[in-house]
Formats: sequence, structure tokens, C-alpha cells
Amino acid sequence: MRTVGDELDLVQSHLHDDGELWPRAELLRWYNDGYVRMLADSQAVRRIFITDVPGRLAWSFAYEWESSLCPGLHQRFSRPGATHHSTFTWEQEQLSGLSTVNASGDTSTQPWERAYSGAQDAHFRFALSRQHDRIVRAQWSEKALHGANTRELDQQQQQWWRESGQPLYWFSGLGRDQSVELFAIDTDYTQEYELQATHGTPRVFSGSRTYGATGSYGIPRRITSSDRQYAPQAYADGSLQFLGTPREYQSTVNSLAVVQVIVPTRSLGEKEAATLVPVGLRKYLRFFVLAMALGRKGEGQQNTIAGHYHKRFARGVEFFRKLSNLVFADRVYARQEYDGTATRKLPRVRLPSTFERVW
Repeated sequence: MRTVGDELDLVQSHLHDDGELWPRAELLRWYNDGYVRMLADSQAVRRIFITDVPGRLAWSFAYEWESSLCPGLHQRFSRPGATHHSTFTWEQEQLSGLSTVNASGDTSTQPWERAYSGAQDAHFRFALSRQHDRIVRAQWSEKALHGANTRELDQQQQQWWRESGQPLYWFSGLGRDQSVELFAIDTDYTQEYELQATHGTPRVFSGSRTYGATGSYGIPRRITSSDRQYAPQAYADGSLQFLGTPREYQSTVNSLAVVQVIVPTRSLGEKEAATLVPVGLRKYLRFFVLAMALGRKGEGQQNTIAGHYHKRFARGVEFFRKLSNLVFADRVYARQEYDGTATRKLPRVRLPSTFERVW
């Protein structure tokens, strides 16, 4: 397997440089930049991300300044006003000196508490993975959801955020973190898998469904079920390692499944490989490094050659995008066979010499 270090050796051989003009660390940084850019622009590498139902948040707080102290996905359960923060809508009206006419529902600090309460003035929020780049498709229980925004829902002139039931729409999270939100959602159903062992490898899988694991000893490598199948997903670091120990078990039944474009969350080292890009397309990553190196201001700058490599990298991104499009059909061009019959053009019209001329 060709590693990143091997790719950089080829780059240095093209540059005829051993690190004097372009340091090795700088080439490695450009290689990682091209790796992320190729995956983000092509949108070719996608995965199915299934979240817990209801969504789970790491932190909850009442004031906005607390968000800077929360490293994970969070939500603010209080309502900001002109001068105060409160829990219910009627509290804002009372603090503003107005008559309390808006009766609020129950309040909670975590989304799962909504399953034990009535209507609330909040919608459900689901966290996405760190490697998430953009959402391609959202579906609930294998049924596609329509994308919408809060303005479109507000035009319905009803308190849509207090309704419950099967979800109809999805829209991007309103916060600064990566999240997706649903309207509406059934609050009386939860399903998840829990690994009882805190250390080691799970050996036995039990539940209302029957599971069969290949291999009676050691680590289970394959798990089959008559109700569903399990597919290996990319790790959070952007690597595709289908072997090893399974760590997570999820189901798409009555749950949110988001088809998302992913990008690597950490930089590659020289002993690693860009596994999310096929081997035949990794040459375009070298072209990106060459374009950045030759386009850098200073000694060794060649803008004409750098522009050439930029075009070749853009061609690789477009090719990678077409590879991921399953409905794309390439045209096959072929020359027409010669049947042996000669064809002649019609003779040109010749006028007599005495023909009148118009001046």
C-alpha cells in the first residue's frame, strides 16, 4: 500500500528538490488540504449516520455565555428577552409588563425528557458526527423527509414547534454546531443498543431479535439478522477499516438516518494512506501539492505550470464526482464503419460567361 510518504517522494522528484525550497512538513500540509478539498468538492464519500431517538445532548445551559464552556453539542433551554432570561413565554410577558396570555407547555433540559411530558415550545435536535460536511438526504424509518427551513414553517401560521407525531420536514440546526432538526417527531418511542461490558469485546448479543455470529471463539467478525443487515462505516478519523471489533449497533427502524458527505477530521501522517480516495485517483492529490508548491511566491515559483496542475486537480475532482453518481451513464463514441461505397459531392453551379453581372 502506497503511503503518504511515498506520494511526497514522487512530488519531490518532480520538483527536483530535497526539502531546501519546499520543506517536507509544508508538502504534507498541502497534501492534507488537497485530501479534504477533494472529498468536500466531489461529495463522493458518503455514509449513513443514525442517531439515537430522542436526540441526546452533552450539555444544557440557561445563558449564552455558558456555550463557550461546552465542548460538545448543547442546547439552551431558557428564552432570551430584552433584559432577562426565562423558562416560559409567559414569564417574558410578565417581566416586560404585559398581560400573560401565552400559556407555555412543559420545559426540559434534555430532549429525552419530552417523552414524559406534554407539548413543549421546542423542536427536536440531533447531533451529527464530527466528520460531517453536508447533508445529502434525511429519512425517517426508511422514508425520505422533505427539506425545509424555519421561515417556511412559520408561514403555516401555527405553533409547529409544539406539534408531535411522525416527522415531515428536516432542516439544518439553528445553532453554531453541527446538528439537524426535525418537525414533528413521535416522542413515545425510543430504540437503541447498549453494550453491557465496559471493557473488552462483546461476546453475546441478546434481544427481541435473533442474531447469529460467525465463529464460536474469539472476536465476532460478522453479525447477521433476518430483520436487517449491518454495514461497516468509516471511522471518525476518515479511515475505512472494515476489519476488527464492532463498536456500534444501530437500526433505521423509527429512527433518523442522515446520508451525509464526510471529510477526515484529522491530518494524515506520512506512514498513513488517503484511504477515502481510490488508489487510481490519488495522483490528483500529488497534482494539488505540485500546484500549491509551484504557485507559492518566492524562489521556484512557476505560475504557468501551477495553473496546469490546478486544472488537472479540478479534472480529478469532477471525475471522482462522476464515479459516485450511480445514475451517470458515459457515452461510448465509435467510428462509423465504411461500407465500401464512395460518395461524391454535388457539382458546383457554373454560370455562362455572358451572364449579366450586378455591380
